[in-house]
Order: sequence, then structure tokens, then C-alpha cells
Amino acid sequence: MNGTLKILHLEDNDLDAELVVSVVAGEGLQCSIHRVQDKAGFLSALENAPDIILADFSLPGFSGADALQIAREISPQTPFILVSGALGEELAIEMIKKGMTDYVMKHRLSRLAPAIQRALREAEEIQTRQRAEKEREEANRELERAFMHTYELAFVDQLTGIPNREALLQNIELLITQGENPFHVLLLNLDGFRRINYRTRYEIGDSVLIAIADRVRKALPDEIRFGRLAGDSFLTIVRQGSHAPEAIADTIINALQQPVVVQEHEFLQSGTVSIVRYPDDGRNGGGLLKTAELNLREARRTGGRVRRFTSEDRLNLERRLAIENALLQKDVVNEMYLVFQPKGRISDGAVPSLEALIRWKSPKFGELSPAHFIPLAEEIGAITSMSEWIIETGLQTLERMDAMGYPPVHLAVNLSPIHLKRPDFLSDLFELFSRHSIAPGRIEFEITEGLLLEDSEWTAGMLTELRNAGFRLALDDFGTGFSNLGYLSRFPVDTIKIDRSFISEIHINERNRSIVRAMISLAEAMGSETVAEGVELEEEFQALADLGCHLIQGYFFSRPLKTEDLFNFLQNRSPVP
Repeated sequence: MNGTLKILHLEDNDLDAELVVSVVAGEGLQCSIHRVQDKAGFLSALENAPDIILADFSLPGFSGADALQIAREISPQTPFILVSGALGEELAIEMIKKGMTDYVMKHRLSRLAPAIQRALREAEEIQTRQRAEKEREEANRELERAFMHTYELAFVDQLTGIPNREALLQNIELLITQGENPFHVLLLNLDGFRRINYRTRYEIGDSVLIAIADRVRKALPDEIRFGRLAGDSFLTIVRQGSHAPEAIADTIINALQQPVVVQEHEFLQSGTVSIVRYPDDGRNGGGLLKTAELNLREARRTGGRVRRFTSEDRLNLERRLAIENALLQKDVVNEMYLVFQPKGRISDGAVPSLEALIRWKSPKFGELSPAHFIPLAEEIGAITSMSEWIIETGLQTLERMDAMGYPPVHLAVNLSPIHLKRPDFLSDLFELFSRHSIAPGRIEFEITEGLLLEDSEWTAGMLTELRNAGFRLALDDFGTGFSNLGYLSRFPVDTIKIDRSFISEIHINERNRSIVRAMISLAEAMGSETVAEGVELEEEFQALADLGCHLIQGYFFSRPLKTEDLFNFLQNRSPVP
């Protein structure tokens, strides 16, 4: 105890009080003793926070037992020593139970100073233990807070507050480990959600995601695990015997029926649900997700809202995996070749441009359509080497044509967003061109509207760099994506390719004719050429000529040709009528 010891002494007898003072002083204790004689004085003195309380047991209208009760209510940690002339054993035990620290008989005051010192030591030890316990509790609370924070970062989606991808995958693995068989996984993807971010702001899109997540979660039974994978994709896990997966899928779809209102905006957001089953459709979480994504793509293709993966789908998946393995082989390009589809200028029938199209004749799978293997190559990371092979083979073909005396033409090459987004795309492209004599201005990279919606600032910068290097750019399948004049005005496009869906029956379909007329006017306003894709009939050709379209591409003009057939076509063809 540092400093002067503050003693509160409850005693009505003057002589006894003086004896206590004398004994305490005689023991050399540095203290100040505040004597009180009644309840009022005792209560008042407690406000000064004494270090120890000494109390007689019997006082007029007040007692040591009453004082003990008050002291324990107001200052429970302060040592309390009863100094009394007589105290029976049973009463002493009862007082100790109620919180008395010690007691000293008045005829044995020699025990008082040691009792005070012992009581103070014990009180300090108790306080030390309590502080340590409090510190431990606070450390545990801090550890728990840190754990919860770490848990939330690791397993809770920071936007919606529902389980994230890692939590969902762990839940799937736990079910597998516990031997649950079968169970179902439902993948929900919101249809065209990126248009919301595009039309408004990302903050609005985030608010829509939060509202949808909350709505679906509340619609599902409590025992159903529901979380967000990433972006606009959500996952639901339906355990064995709990609910029919199709019923849960219907619940999810129905939850999306009502519009989502955010600020002044109102959105009607639909979705598509893919259902897969463990263990038939995947042996782990990753396998189930991959199957669910493939099934989702098929659902989108066929136009259904809910699609369950079937046994026939599993057979197709085995073929897909085999094709993926083949695409990953280094020498797979030896099985591939290019064909070239000429583009005809409507005004004079000349061929100012060709489009390079890849084909794959596999010894194992036969002739494969690009629509089958290009998306796979993009998914598994094989598209970059394939795209570079297409560009290099195309450059070699142009060099052959130049050497044979053909008039110079442009070569259009489809540019995969996956390839474009590689950090070393430009440096590799320039290095490739350094090995050939073809100027960049003779190459036209065809991009899709979807690319313009993804990270538009970065995309605009990259496309500008390509233009500055001399390359031409074409917007492929125009009108099938989410076209917007504001976006188009920001991107340096030389050519707009009008999709086949608008060209078909243009000669008899006034709606298509009006749409194409507007597209041609837009292109002219932007200083761009127009190419009509998929022209098959003379009537379509004539209608396009009347509308002022610049170029046509399609079987009416020429089918895609192998290299030697292309040379023959260029030598022997007649102008377009």
C-alpha cells in the first residue's frame, strides 16, 4: 500500500476508539483514521473510498452486520474487519459468509495491525487477480473480434453479408466428408445484370445485388444454405431429403419476380438456375461448380429458367473434357488450318478485305466447329497461343499474296477479350509483327460489343493504343449486344459489322430494313464502314445496296475458302451483279 492508509472506523465508544488509534500508530502504520458512530456517518464516509473498514458489532440503532451489508453493496472490494468485544463462533462464520474479511476481539488488539496488513495484502492480491482476469477477458474478446473479422473476410461476402464462395465450397466439402449422398447444388445467375452497372453506376448495381440477396435468402427455408459466389452469381446447397431442388429453384425464380427499387431507379431482374447433383455431376466443390456453369450456359442457349443436368449432359461433358485436354497439347495447332471469307464491296464488286477463320480437323473428334472449341480454349487459357497462331498464319498468307502480285487487302481477325487482356498482349503483338513485312494498317481486329461493357476505361485505352499503332478495329455482330451511342462514341471503330439476324429477309421485313438503315446512318456519322454479315440472297444484296451499305460478307458473295481456293477465287471471280 503506497501513501497514507485511509481507515474508516465505526465505533461509538470513545475509549475503544482511542485504543484502536494507539495500537495502529504503535505498529508504525502510516494512516489516517476517520471515525464514525452511526449509519449516516458511515454512509457519508464510504464516499471517500476508504482502504479498509474497522467496525464494532454492537452500536445503538446500527450494527456491524448492517455496516457489512452496506459496505458490500457500495464498496465490495474494501476489506472489512470486525473489532468487537464478543462474537460467537456461529455469528463469526455467518459474517464471513456475508463478506467479512476478518475479526479481532477488543481484548486482543495486538492482532489488529497484523490483521489489517494481511487483509490489505489479500485485497491487493484479489484486485491483481481480478485485473488479470479482466485483461484476459478483454484479450479473449479482442481475439474473438479479430477471429470474427478474419472469418468475415474469409467466409462472408463483404457486399451482401451472406456466405461467400469459400464458405460455400467448404460447406460442400463438409457434406462430402460426412458422407452425405446425394445432395444438390443450384447455381443462380442474374440475366444481363452488367447492363445495370452500365446504365447507372456501380453503387446502384451493388444496391440491387444486396436487395436480391436479401430477398432470396428470406424466401428460402432456414436450413437451406445460400450464398454469393461472385459478381451476379449465387449458390444454393440443398441437402439430401430436405427439399426438392426444383421446388427450391422455383422459389428463387419467384423471389425475383417483383421489381427492385433503388433510389429513383426500378429494375426487373430475372435469373437462370442450374441444378447439379453430387456425386453424379462432380466429385468435389470445384467439379460441381464447373458442371453447374456448363449447365447454366446450356440453359441460356435453350431459353429455360431452370435446367437440371442430365445423363445425356454427362456424356457430352466427357467429350468436352477430352476436347479440352486436346486443346492443351502444344502441337494441337498442327491439326488446325485457316479459311478466308472474302468481303465484297457493293459498289464495284472488289475484294478489299478477308476474314480469317480457324478450323480444326482433329484425328480423334473429326471436323469441329469454332463455336465448339473457341469458348473452351478461352476458358482453359489456350486461346492466346491459338490467337497468335491465327495472326501469324494470316500474315504469312498476306505475304504470299503480295509475292504473287495480288492487290493488297485487309485481313480481319477475331480478337478474344481473354487474349486482349493479357498484360503482355501489345508487346507480344509488336514482336510478332517485327518478324513479318505486313504493315499493322492491313490488319483489322474484330471485337464484340460485350468487350465494350467490361472495364470500359481500360478497354478504351487499349483500343486506342491499337489504333495509334496503326491497326484497324471492327465491331462484330453489331446490334446483338447492348449497343449504346455514348459507348460507341468513345471507342475508335473503323468498321461496324451488322449481324446476320438483321440482314435475313431485309428485302421483305420492313422492321429489319429500318434497323439496318439506322445502323448505316450511325456508322456514316461516326466515319465508319458497314459490313453486312450473312448475306445469302440476291434480294438481300440489292436491299443493302439501296440502303448504302459498303461491304457484304456471306455465301452470296463467297463461302469461307482454303488458301488455294482463295487464290483461284481472286483470279477467276466476276464482279457482283
